[in-house]
Amino acid sequence: MSLRTDWLWRERRDWAGSDGACSLHVSDDCATLELIHLSIHPSIFSLMHLLACLPGLLENGCDGRAAGMQVQEAWRERYVMLDEVLEHNRRFVAEHQLAPLSHLPRRRTAVVTCMDCRLVGLLEQALGLERGDVVELRTAGATVALPGREGEGVNSDVIRSLAGAIYLLGVREVLVIGHTNCGLAHVDPAALTGSMQALGVEPQGLIERYGLGDQAGLVRWLGAFSQLEENVREVVRFIRNSPFLPKLPVHGLVIDVVSGRLELVDRDTRPGLAG
Repeated sequence: MSLRTDWLWRERRDWAGSDGACSLHVSDDCATLELIHLSIHPSIFSLMHLLACLPGLLENGCDGRAAGMQVQEAWRERYVMLDEVLEHNRRFVAEHQLAPLSHLPRRRTAVVTCMDCRLVGLLEQALGLERGDVVELRTAGATVALPGREGEGVNSDVIRSLAGAIYLLGVREVLVIGHTNCGLAHVDPAALTGSMQALGVEPQGLIERYGLGDQAGLVRWLGAFSQLEENVREVVRFIRNSPFLPKLPVHGLVIDVVSGRLELVDRDTRPGLAG
């Protein structure tokens, strides 16, 4: 019996270049580590956190299965944020008294962007936004995966959310903002399926059950893309052409996650735009 668990890492870059993965190989009688270079963006999981779990597990005569279970359990415990968040919230509420705000966005704008953690805080500062200014919709890659594009977007969460923002919240302009160094650009199918298996999800069964075809189909389901600017343009066109939405200005931009600089990719200049 053997177990392979992959953690993507970024904090100990001196181990294997700027991007890499730590693989723990566990067998009946030993456990070993190796670093593998990957051509995808590193995830939030840290090699340092994993290494903190290993002292004592890799001693002479260790039980490989037990070591693997202990490492996985330590990993789960280390990434449970609930208690930390609740404690911070108690302090926050005690120290702050917030002014009431309307649920209608003051600047009547919806921003469709990525869920990338590097955009948290940066995006609002770079755009000059404050609480209550806009509606924010975040997806993986600021994109619309192929399943969501079927039926002219009837099953798309992006279109559904924009419809609610437009018809119920008064939104009259949409900004689609991708970003540099996106984790959904150039996704490695083998790395994706390996990560799924490590966390107990069997990708081949899903591929067969939902008719995705192969690993490449799984990557397409995820919404991965290769050209950043073209992906932004495609999402812009998809929103502009949706029969569920009125003719409103929909613009496309890219933000640099290092500098915060915005690049205009597609300014909506169609005649007869509502506003």
